[in-house]
Amino acid sequence: MKLVSEQMSDLVRNSLSHRTDEDGYVTWLRFSEAQLQFYARDSFFSLMSQCSSGVCFDFETTGHELTLDCRTADLNRKVLAQIKGELTFGEILQKLGETVRKVNQAGSRLDIIQHFDLYVDGHYTDAVRLGDGPISFCLNNPEHNWRHVRIWLPLYKPLAISNIETDGELTAVPANRPRLLALGDSITQGFVAGRPSFCYAAQLAELLDYDALNQGIGNITHDAAILTDWDQLPAPDLVTVAYGTNDWHSGKVLDEIKTSIQLFYRRLNEVFPDVPVVVLTPIWREDLETAQPCGTFADLIDAICQVASAYPQVHLVDGLAVSPHYAALYSDGWLHPNIGGFSYLAPRLYRAIKDWI
Repeated sequence: MKLVSEQMSDLVRNSLSHRTDEDGYVTWLRFSEAQLQFYARDSFFSLMSQCSSGVCFDFETTGHELTLDCRTADLNRKVLAQIKGELTFGEILQKLGETVRKVNQAGSRLDIIQHFDLYVDGHYTDAVRLGDGPISFCLNNPEHNWRHVRIWLPLYKPLAISNIETDGELTAVPANRPRLLALGDSITQGFVAGRPSFCYAAQLAELLDYDALNQGIGNITHDAAILTDWDQLPAPDLVTVAYGTNDWHSGKVLDEIKTSIQLFYRRLNEVFPDVPVVVLTPIWREDLETAQPCGTFADLIDAICQVASAYPQVHLVDGLAVSPHYAALYSDGWLHPNIGGFSYLAPRLYRAIKDWI
């Protein structure tokens, strides 16, 4: 059985919109068109908004073999030049060198290769490397029994798919789980997690038995415009908010950051007045003892807590208490958790909120 182009849409979870090119390749997006226009103002944010973090196929099939016909984004020199901004080649090499040094010191591993995650009947069975052209999955189903299959799309490289084909029948699974909206930065998006289903937003959603719309964007800070269009979209059942680490490292003074935080939560309260909101304060980072122009890491956390706690639907979770303080559990050795780090964080976050929801 083969489904082509938009025929696949009923199989897709955790997406708000999609775009189809002239060849019939479809990109499923985590944002509405209005939200994508907001992110289009910045080259890096625009690229991140087109990534499929958290999006997955969810269906039942009698197939043994399955194929997705894929096309990945061509990050040409012009796009890369826009993303790198004013950094010189020497500065880029310096930053790469610093990252490699931190990774080596931590005994970690920077996993930047993109994969699909395959689950069959709820069991994780394979990680399949992303590439251009047909991508094959073995479902280990030679007897062609009905199996529940979930395929998580890669985290942070734009991807389009023209068709899904299997050597059996295939049918959509009804979407009947509550929906979690995960707002945050690169940590929420799942940067360098290695496997898309292991970022904390995906793990938390499975522990809660929710679907998770992951609207994490690398390098983002508190900004009320992040919530563009949410007054026109169906409200989620739960919201998690995890901003702050980029605010602290932005070079801004605390009063300026606090104003952005206030405007963000005012807007959040306007669009989700009756939706429970979990605020995860910034998690551990290796350089948290180094003061920034806005003050200490604790100063930034206090500012978030003071503003967010004023809203009755908000439940605060101490990010430092639920995240590992061990560099080896961070893929880059200092900021972004790896699979082990996310697997440490997600169940602790779950235990901190499960009785409150």
